[in-house]
Amino acid sequence: MNKNYEDVTLHQYDIEAVRQIQAWEFLTEEPSLISRGIDAMTAPVREAVQPVLDRASDAVSNTQMAKVGNAIFKGMVNFVSNASAVTVRTELIFEEFRSKNCGEVYQSVDIAALPLTMVDRVADGLAAKYKAGGIGEGAAAGSAGASGLMVDIPLLTTMALRAIGEYATYYGFDLSNKDERLYMLYVLSLGCSLDDRAKYKVVAEMQQIALRMAQAAEWQSSDKAMLLQMTKKIAEKFGDKLTKKKLMQVVPGVGAIIGAWSSSSLLADICEAAHYSYRKRFLMRQYGADVFDSQ
Repeated sequence: MNKNYEDVTLHQYDIEAVRQIQAWEFLTEEPSLISRGIDAMTAPVREAVQPVLDRASDAVSNTQMAKVGNAIFKGMVNFVSNASAVTVRTELIFEEFRSKNCGEVYQSVDIAALPLTMVDRVADGLAAKYKAGGIGEGAAAGSAGASGLMVDIPLLTTMALRAIGEYATYYGFDLSNKDERLYMLYVLSLGCSLDDRAKYKVVAEMQQIALRMAQAAEWQSSDKAMLLQMTKKIAEKFGDKLTKKKLMQVVPGVGAIIGAWSSSSLLADICEAAHYSYRKRFLMRQYGADVFDSQ
């Protein structure tokens, strides 16, 4: 069903949402003020302890991080193939919709019938919850130095996937569907690409997957190798992003601060990517993909 901005059936709130999403997709973000502040504060420390960081980087990346990266990859493969790996408590989310006067919401399809303005209202605050959780988790892991890093990364991966899964559920997408769990990995990849040009490529790939899912197209056997390779690339990208953000945690005296900032910052990026991605798919489901081709 083709629509455009002037179509009376496309509500004003939805028109603004389309514009916001389009603007975000073409925006390459600059580091935040907090990020720049942290960089400025830690620059003298980084310079003073660079030899320590170099040794730590070699030791971690060549041994422990290789094991962690392999674990992340295996975990993602299991996550896509096994619905029980998704830890989102969907019934509580449905109950939240009902408690906020959104009607009889007992399954994902009930959310799909709601207006976006209502869904946005219920989902509001989700990012703040995960950013706060990231501060606590990162500070605890950062205080433990290099040993905490090995626990920190798998735990943060789990938190990131749970955050994406909650966004998916809040916007009416069923996580028991294997394709939805695969799409979540693309959201994870997008969250790692907000500050570089790879973002545009990921957005384009996600658009194609969303269209394919909307058409209920099944994955062919010939696609399996491609999907496995894609999962491996996302795992490597996510692991590399985490390593770069968190290596400073091994430096005594700043580990807790850097850990809190890096975990919260990464989860904020993941939540931002999930927020825009699932709002886009919500609107595509209601109005058709052409709504994002309209100017």
